Amino acid sequence: MTRKRAGTKRKVAAVLAGGLVLGIGAATTLAAWTDSQFATASFTAGVFKLESSINGTTWTDHTAGAPAQLTLSATGMSPGVSSFGYLDVRTTDASTLGGTVLLQAATKGSSDPQDMIDALEFRAKALAAGQTCDAAALSSAAFVDVTASPVVAGSQTLSPKKANVVRYCLQTHMKTSAPSSVQGKTANLTWTVLGTSS
Repeated sequence: MTRKRAGTKRKVAAVLAGGLVLGIGAATTLAAWTDSQFATASFTAGVFKLESSINGTTWTDHTAGAPAQLTLSATGMSPGVSSFGYLDVRTTDASTLGGTVLLQAATKGSSDPQDMIDALEFRAKALAAGQTCDAAALSSAAFVDVTASPVVAGSQTLSPKKANVVRYCLQTHMKTSAPSSVQGKTANLTWTVLGTSS
């Protein structure tokens, strides 16, 4: 009887000892070390801003509310008479992006007399910076109605930080067929140069 009890006690002790070992092993697995790595990045938006000039010297941000007053403006027009003017366009010094510009068709004032608009025709061309804007420079351009589009075929490229200039040379001409009914009338035309960053 004593031997039986002693054997049983040894078995129980062995099982308990095994349980203790298992318990220690489980605790070791739960107590693992961790570590992490991190990365970050900074993002800044680029700048695409245009400015323009009507004399090649004074540059301004001409907005819809304060457009450039082109030397193209003319008074006392009559059939066959033309007027010339140009607008230079470039990116500003703050521009980190280049892009393209497109001279869009003119829009007329809401109260402008249509017969005066119809009496005018127009042509334009993109020139190199500083090139003289006159009939010779426009000889390859065709006359169209003043509100017709496109004004200049295709778009022109501008580099960042005012690295280059596009000169739009414009000529407005009163048609030889202009009727006498337009005498003394005025039409106000506005051209938009649309810039797109690249």
